[in-house]
Amino acid sequence: MMQNKLPAMKAGVFWDTDSSCYFPEKYDPCQVRQIIESAFKDFLPLTISAIGDLKRIPHSFLEPILSNGIFAKHCDSAHINIMMDMNSWRDNNAPPATIILISDREDVFEASGVLPSLRDLDYKTIVKPWKDLFSDSAPCNETTSKVVEEIAWVCDICIGSGLTFAGESFGSLIRHFDSVEHIYLEYKRLPYSVLKKKLLICEEEEYEEEDSSSLPKPTGVWWDIDTCLVPIEVDPYQVRQCIDSALKNHLPFTISAIGNLERLSSDLLEPILSSGIFMRHGKDGAVDILKDIDRWALNHSPPATIILISDREEVFLTKGFLPSLSDKGYTIIRAFQQHPKVPPKYASQTILWDYLLSAGYEVTNQETISTEIKEECSETAWVCHICIDSGRTFAGESYDSLTRHFKSVEHRNQAKAITMAKSQSEVSTNVKNQSMASGNTSDIYLLMV
Repeated sequence: MMQNKLPAMKAGVFWDTDSSCYFPEKYDPCQVRQIIESAFKDFLPLTISAIGDLKRIPHSFLEPILSNGIFAKHCDSAHINIMMDMNSWRDNNAPPATIILISDREDVFEASGVLPSLRDLDYKTIVKPWKDLFSDSAPCNETTSKVVEEIAWVCDICIGSGLTFAGESFGSLIRHFDSVEHIYLEYKRLPYSVLKKKLLICEEEEYEEEDSSSLPKPTGVWWDIDTCLVPIEVDPYQVRQCIDSALKNHLPFTISAIGNLERLSSDLLEPILSSGIFMRHGKDGAVDILKDIDRWALNHSPPATIILISDREEVFLTKGFLPSLSDKGYTIIRAFQQHPKVPPKYASQTILWDYLLSAGYEVTNQETISTEIKEECSETAWVCHICIDSGRTFAGESYDSLTRHFKSVEHRNQAKAITMAKSQSEVSTNVKNQSMASGNTSDIYLLMV
């Protein structure tokens, strides 16, 4: 009689690359995933996250890590980020499940209480130093489990900056490390004593004498894709060009399209993504936009320009966020599908969305705009706000990876969990309001217990 095979328990591997990250000469770096899986073959399939200062890893080893479906996260404090990611993974993977730590710093994770608390919740925890993964025999030639489809990296230093912070390839990671924005944010996080040694303070006076008025002021564009749709008569491939043309006096700028991307057809989503517009999937509308603008403002002090394309004027006024930015010295430009009854006093300029798009067709210097767009397209990206705290892949560089993500079981489960949580919250609020109105507090007590 054949026995039914029990489903494999979920297992997550967290690799502390700051504690040790070397590769013996007799091993092929391209077999890094096979070596890890061979060491933990009783717990397959695995999700593997390499967390630490990725700049310390030689390119000859870093590229194989990314190409083998290992999720790489660049950060300052590996152990702190690993603890946070373990908790996120735990929240999305109920016991029985296994959490594996590859690190030489077991005492740090034990003393923090993270590993003991996981065991108390019936999770199996395994800690193994990196050097113990290698044996005298070479690793098997075949991969012992399915390689994760979505190759990805995340820069924790830039994740809250409103700039590109995630991608799918080794090439895009290296370009990110070389970008002015990333270098600036890394220097910004350094203690002053260290920063003073790295920078030539003696050049400060010479720098201040330069004419800063000729430098372009930082500009960010946020497009509420839920309320300001692309008209049928507009070619989706020219949306970026239209925005650039209508707002050419503020170039260069980044554009973030925020909203429920699952509502968009492929005929619209793919062209927008391929044009270099950064896309963020979420279902909280104005809240997601406000959070993103807030992160951007923290890294771009006034004078800077904020351009918001959205019809949710009442929400933005209620929050009072945009007027406060205007008071701080930011220039704010508003674009609407339809002009609000009361023009926003905080905005220096208002424009209709349809007019903004039509302006793109009147530009004569097409070559200049096309060149700027091409440069922006080198780091196209999408982010799924629904899955950003799930411990799973939540960002990428291509339309194909976005559609695969939307079809994944993990994304669907995450979306269902959020929908259920919101429904329960609404029910609780309604019952509470009705009970307060009727003077009956027994229903409120039942909700609390």
